[in-house]
Amino acid sequence: AAPGFLLLALLLAAAGVLGPTPLFGGVMEENACRADVIASYETVGAQLDEIIPAGARVYWRGGLSPAPLLYLADIRIYPPQLNDGYSVRIGGDPQELYRMGFWNAELSRQWLNEADYLLVEARLVSDAFKEQVAGQYEELQPLGRTDPCRAGSEIHIYRRLQ
Repeated sequence: AAPGFLLLALLLAAAGVLGPTPLFGGVMEENACRADVIASYETVGAQLDEIIPAGARVYWRGGLSPAPLLYLADIRIYPPQLNDGYSVRIGGDPQELYRMGFWNAELSRQWLNEADYLLVEARLVSDAFKEQVAGQYEELQPLGRTDPCRAGSEIHIYRRLQ
């Protein structure tokens, strides 16, 4: 048992010493993204603030971080959407779900019918989504990426037709 224990201890010590080195645990530097995500949020937020007027109802499907919404003056949002897909439930009573901070497909449809603007991340803009909003909204020029390191994080803006 003693030689096995000694071998295990030696192996763990070697892993502890060599693990943080580029040989065993390093990051491939050429794949590391060094972009300034906060600056991207500021840029996209400022652009949104120029487009969306105060008091507008905003439907948000803009990804994991609703930080760009912080730059908008006095908008009305649907709070359960701020947690993105983490707060989505299948089925259930819409009023009860909303009260508990969740949402489902029925609430999403209701909000799509109420909102003045839709902010949707590019990866979520499907043909089915476009069909769902056709005739109710016009698409404006999409904004840049909220996360420069992640393709599909561009924000598409839809304005309700009058």
